[in-house]
Amino acid sequence: MALNISTKKTGDKLTATEFNAVVDGINANSDAIAALQQADVNQQKVVNDVAAAQNVQAQSIKTLQTQAVKMV
Repeated sequence: MALNISTKKTGDKLTATEFNAVVDGINANSDAIAALQQADVNQQKVVNDVAAAQNVQAQSIKTLQTQAVKMV
């Protein structure tokens, strides 16, 4: 049965058949959902790694600036 949620309004109840269709839809896409969740975890790791690298670079720049002033 095709699920037509657009006909539902806030407060309307799902029939057992409609609810089962929702569950079936989620289960059918569980691999895709898991892959998206893993991609999100991987992307967050990359963002964290980039932020860490930027912090290291900022510290290096501060060190170089301090040493440049001393040499003058």
